[in-house]
Amino acid sequence: MGEEHSNEAAVEIESGYYSFGRFDWVTDAGSRTAETVKWGRSKERELMAYLVHNRNRFVRKEQIVEHLWPDTPLEQASVILHTCVYNIRKKMSSLGCKELLAYRNNGYRLELRDLWCDTDALERIAGDDITLHAGNIEEFENVIRLYRGDYLEEEGYIWAYEKRESLKNMYIAIMKRMAAFYRSAGKHQAAVHCLLGVLNKNPLHDDANESILNLYALMGDRQLMIRHYERFKRLLKEELGIEPKASTVQLYQRFCSGGANDI
Repeated sequence: MGEEHSNEAAVEIESGYYSFGRFDWVTDAGSRTAETVKWGRSKERELMAYLVHNRNRFVRKEQIVEHLWPDTPLEQASVILHTCVYNIRKKMSSLGCKELLAYRNNGYRLELRDLWCDTDALERIAGDDITLHAGNIEEFENVIRLYRGDYLEEEGYIWAYEKRESLKNMYIAIMKRMAAFYRSAGKHQAAVHCLLGVLNKNPLHDDANESILNLYALMGDRQLMIRHYERFKRLLKEELGIEPKASTVQLYQRFCSGGANDI
């Protein structure tokens, strides 16, 4: 199995499609024959990623060609597409895959049956109908560990941009929820860890930066708070040419002149 999904023992690997960071198709997870599927041609791999991206719904051939071969004449691109589809079906068959790559009304659909997709796990816990509590925080942690990079960011697929941004925003929202949970449970260091995950995706996130300052105040760590505030202030100046918002400045000043009880 490729090392990109084996370097953290805490993450349980399942057979299926992984799209955070890069695209991988893992087969026979949990067995001695587990491996990441190898591809002979980069466009076959991209087409498989595209079909997973649009899983369980038909996508017209013209749309696929427009996204994967935008500079190739339609007739030539169609031939390449048919060849890639043939090779993907052949690979699926050789792997004993139960997924179905169907063709109907000039469109293709990858129907997921047994295999799993990491983005489904993130989207499921991002729903407002799922309340975060002590009984499911471990599940949230396990899902978050799958987020090893933004959606297909290592691939550079232009067609994945909108979903990449959407999933990144979901990740940020989940990490903020987890930070709030840990803070309410008195686990301040865990809350800081979650908020640093937010800042890794958006270093200028006002609420996350202010929340970290609050947590350092509650932890009584004046040095870390000053260091974080000065770094945030410098970043705002360099990137946007602005100062921190008034509430952040006031929070910082109160802590510097008082203590955690003032927060």
